Amino acid sequence: MSRAPEEIDLDFVPSWGANGSRKIPQLPPSLKTWASTQKKISTLLYFSDDAAEGLTDALTHHLPRVPKIGLTASSTPFITGRPYTLYESGAFHSSGAIGVALTADPKGTIMVETDSLEAIGSPMKVTSSASNMIYTLDGMSAVSILVKHVPDLERDQHDAASKPALLGLLDANGKVCRTFSISAGSPSRGALLLDGEWAPGNGTTVQFLIHRNEDKNSLRYLSSSVPTPEIRALCIPNEESLPHQSSLDGSDPDNGIMIDGRFIMASESGFSMDDGLSQPGLAGIWQCTTPHVAASLKIPH
Repeated sequence: MSRAPEEIDLDFVPSWGANGSRKIPQLPPSLKTWASTQKKISTLLYFSDDAAEGLTDALTHHLPRVPKIGLTASSTPFITGRPYTLYESGAFHSSGAIGVALTADPKGTIMVETDSLEAIGSPMKVTSSASNMIYTLDGMSAVSILVKHVPDLERDQHDAASKPALLGLLDANGKVCRTFSISAGSPSRGALLLDGEWAPGNGTTVQFLIHRNEDKNSLRYLSSSVPTPEIRALCIPNEESLPHQSSLDGSDPDNGIMIDGRFIMASESGFSMDDGLSQPGLAGIWQCTTPHVAASLKIPH
C-alpha cells in the first residue's frame, strides 16, 4: 500500500494558565484535521529546534497512539548565521519544527538501540519518584546505590577517565527501552536528578548503565543495508560526526556509498521518540541525549 506524506508546520510554543500551570498546546493547523481520527495518521517524523516542549506536549496529548520520531537539530550559528536552520517549502526558518505525517496503515514500529551501553549492578524497582527525580530504588536511597555501583562518580567530574553513569528503563523483556543522563545527586536527600522532564514511575524496573570502552563509533550504524525501509535517529557526542563515506569499507570516494533502505540522521542535540504503545512508567515523548544511542523507525511496505 502506498503511504501518503502530509507536510506539517509545527512552529508554535506552549501557553500558560493564569495560575502558572502549563496548558496543553493545540496541534498545528495542518494536523488538527486528523486529530479526531487518529487511525489516519500512522507515523510522524519531524525536525525541531531545542525548544520543542510545546510540540511534544501537544503530540503526546492529542496523538498518544501514533509512533513518532524527531531529530533535535544541531546549532548552526557559524554555518548559516542562524541558531538553527530548518528548510521547508522553499523557505529557511531559525526556530520551530517541520515534519511529515504518514497517513496509511500499517503503523511504523520504533526500536531503541543501546548496544554501546553495559549494565552495572542488578535491575531494581523504582519505589519513590516524582517529576524528574528518583528518591528510592528497592526502598533504599538511589544515590547511595549509585555510588556503591559506580565508584568513579566520587572522582573529579573533569577526570576524563571517569565514566558518567546513566539510568536505563527496562521493558517487560528486560531490555533497555529508554536511557536517562544523571544530572546530579543529593546525598542528603538521597535523590537522583535526571536530565529530562520526567523520571520512570513507581513500580517500573530500572538499571544503572555506563558506556562500553569499545565500539563507541557511529560507523556501525552505516555498515549494511536493511530489508525493511527504516529511518534511524542517532545521538552523537560533540566531538564526533558521521564519517565521510570514504572511511567505510568497500565504498567509492568518487561515487559515494549506497545503503539500501536506510535513512540516517544524527545530531549532538539528540532525538525524541514515542513508540505509540501504552507502557507503564512512560510519560509521553522521550528526549534522548545519550551519545551512541539510536532509535530506528521501520516503515512496512
